[in-house]
Amino acid sequence: MKGLTYYVPESISEACSVLANYAGSARAFAGGTDLVPRMKDGVIQLSALVNLKNIGLSGIQDKGDSISIGALTTLSEIIDSPIIAKRLPLLKEAAAQVASVSIRNLATLGGNICNASPSADTVPALLVLGAKAKITGPSGDWDLPLEEFFTGPGQTVLAPGDLLTGVEVPNSPVSSTTVYIKQGVRRAMEIAIVGVAVAITLDSSGVCQACRIALGAVAPTPIRIRKAEEILLKQKITEELIHEASVMAVNEAKPITDIRSSAEYRSRMIGVQVRRALRKVVKEASN
Repeated sequence: MKGLTYYVPESISEACSVLANYAGSARAFAGGTDLVPRMKDGVIQLSALVNLKNIGLSGIQDKGDSISIGALTTLSEIIDSPIIAKRLPLLKEAAAQVASVSIRNLATLGGNICNASPSADTVPALLVLGAKAKITGPSGDWDLPLEEFFTGPGQTVLAPGDLLTGVEVPNSPVSSTTVYIKQGVRRAMEIAIVGVAVAITLDSSGVCQACRIALGAVAPTPIRIRKAEEILLKQKITEELIHEASVMAVNEAKPITDIRSSAEYRSRMIGVQVRRALRKVVKEASN
């Protein structure tokens, strides 16, 4: 990592300016729990690092109809937040499954998102919650549905000079029930082989009024499984429908073989874990 120029900007505009000047050879960071090891291993080669610690991008704000979370908010802060526990329990559940306590104390939500790993734990949860990415860059400020933020493994829509400043998550229906299921080789400190997030809303007669399903680690980016969702909408959910939705999830995914799992095993586990997740939320929603 010799020859790196190190910046600690005092404002968002200054950070964006530095990133723009380096035209892709600079990287913003806060916790650095993923970036630093990858730089040491030579996976990423940069000319500059931009430490965002002084530009005020952390914090969780209840805005009434939504929750705003700054990009530099650590995963531990998310887990410990009463606002998140009450309003976004799915995000708390997913964040708690990232690595270890010591890493979660440093790792930020923005880092987990911008790393653009297909297996990121928080992203499927944010997708089913309808989160929007808040971005600032040379062309100004704008919001983008989070599912449009990722373009491939390790790749996002961010251009040189753009900065993810946070996410905004709309309120979920009070009757919404959620779950995140992560499958890995080990019980702790593991990267997901398959991650499944589900949010479902049933009416008083048990008919599905809203359903979102997202998968991680089974495609080039975390993905919504819209065709599977459509199978369940406006239906009273039965075991047959759950099975049908799980088959559709398998068909929509594009798993690969890597050091953690074969594509064939991932495909089987997508069906298994989607069925488990749907059974769990339907049971909880019906109680």
